[in-house]
Amino acid sequence: MAFCVVIIFLDYDRLVHWIVAVLQKPLIESLVRHKALPAGKYRFIQYLCGAGLLLVPLLVFLVLRKADKAHAAVSLVSNSLGSSGRAVTKIFYQNTAVQNGSVVLALVFIAIKSLYYIWAWDLQYDEMWCYNYFTARPFYFTPFAYNNYPLFELSTHIFKGLPLPMKVNLRLPVLVTGLLSCVLVYACLRRYCRSHLAALGGLLVYAFMPVTTLYMLYARGVIFESFFAIAGIFSLLFWLRTDRRNWLVIFFLANGLGMYAMPTHIYFWALLCVLGAGTRLRTRKTIRPFIIANSLALVLSILLYLPVMLGSGLSFVVEAVTPRYTYSQIIPNIPAFIASYSSYFTGFKAGIVCMVVVTGVYLLTKKPTRDPVLLALIAILCLFPLLAYVVQRMVVPYRASGFVALALPLLFALTVQRGEKWVSARLLYPSILLSAAILLVASHRCHDLNWSRPRDREAMRLSYLFMNRDVRKLYDNSPNSGFFYFYPALEYYYGMEHRQLDFSVAATNSIRFKPFYPGDNYDCIIYPADAPVGPLPGQYKEVGADSVLKYKVLLREGRDLNNSPR
Repeated sequence: MAFCVVIIFLDYDRLVHWIVAVLQKPLIESLVRHKALPAGKYRFIQYLCGAGLLLVPLLVFLVLRKADKAHAAVSLVSNSLGSSGRAVTKIFYQNTAVQNGSVVLALVFIAIKSLYYIWAWDLQYDEMWCYNYFTARPFYFTPFAYNNYPLFELSTHIFKGLPLPMKVNLRLPVLVTGLLSCVLVYACLRRYCRSHLAALGGLLVYAFMPVTTLYMLYARGVIFESFFAIAGIFSLLFWLRTDRRNWLVIFFLANGLGMYAMPTHIYFWALLCVLGAGTRLRTRKTIRPFIIANSLALVLSILLYLPVMLGSGLSFVVEAVTPRYTYSQIIPNIPAFIASYSSYFTGFKAGIVCMVVVTGVYLLTKKPTRDPVLLALIAILCLFPLLAYVVQRMVVPYRASGFVALALPLLFALTVQRGEKWVSARLLYPSILLSAAILLVASHRCHDLNWSRPRDREAMRLSYLFMNRDVRKLYDNSPNSGFFYFYPALEYYYGMEHRQLDFSVAATNSIRFKPFYPGDNYDCIIYPADAPVGPLPGQYKEVGADSVLKYKVLLREGRDLNNSPR
């Protein structure tokens, strides 16, 4: 209510100036006024706040009148969460000491592996960009500004004040969520497969596959979405098996929060809806509870995104859609595309093909199977990137469909479960460990884990070189080069040292655009690598160049020459 009152009486210009002042980014004022929060949209928000205040007495009356039902709904959610938590802990109480010891040992190794990557790998472009625009600003701005990982961005405000290097603080949320996901994978598979070995195998494969390795390192929200995708899968499977409504409560919470973790969770949610509804109709059971659960998940996701809709809006989602291709481009590229996404999700170019074959064998076996829904889910996940590529005629970014990778640990767990009937545990244990080790090596060599490392290290080197040379005014006169990759790093590292850098660019589509004028006496000028340098006032010296990103760095002489980068 207080928020609505403030919005109703707050002048538009004062609000815009306040936003710019708090964000410390004067150049975004035009973006705020003309795109994120135009004056007409702000007036509409004021009207909504006024209507909301008028509706408050009605809502209070309805809550008081339906107090019993409201209390029952809250109790149902609370009890469902409590029973799910107890179901997880019960798994470990029922395990033997050796079984629990193997799980703890695996989690410790996973944590050490992830901490090594967190410490050894420099911050990446997206991580520093998100820090500059979200984590470094007051937490109450985050819910109102669109970003691809809203739940993750909110979580960074919990960790950013810890007495650790900011690089570590930024990545702690994904480390913690990744470890929780590992525990959840083990507990769910242990309950579903009724096998410690199958669950342990699924845990190790999940932890060591490329997607988990990548996003338990880089500060993004993919691992958050993975956590809710796991909860969504097994809450559906357990509901279909037991018909207990507490699993539907977990299902609606998992998908509502999964949407807030990443908007592209909608693909996975839609897949679960189809499988769940199809199974209920096939078995001739009522579908009404499932419809209610999905409706509640939709309401929850809308409520969570409501601040974004009222703030920056969702137009950025539409603008981020990748280009569409023609079928004459798509069809010849299908083999290369399958190899590409297979490498990303499994670590091997033929990984997806092998998984589809194994899943097909399981589905077509003459013996009745107790896993038709899970096997169907695995098959569709394996084919999802290809289906999206062909049907939508565009490539869904691999990080936006991280849930596809869940097919690998699920299929591996089912394979171990079936193998226990024919092979002794003494042979299965080393086989599981060998498979995990192979996947660990494949993930370590994964292109997506390593491609940006030289650039990230160069970004830090240049930033400290510029600070040591007392560069305060920079111009990027190479709009077609790759120097733009270093923009977030310059802002981040300068900010970490409490320094200011005023930099302008020649790219006309940037809010930092400014026509180049040599008389502005820039401390540093970036030129295309192969372009001649025109007459400049003062003496400039080339201190570096990159033939791949196609730029060269010119520093004005006469500054502090302490050029030893940190």
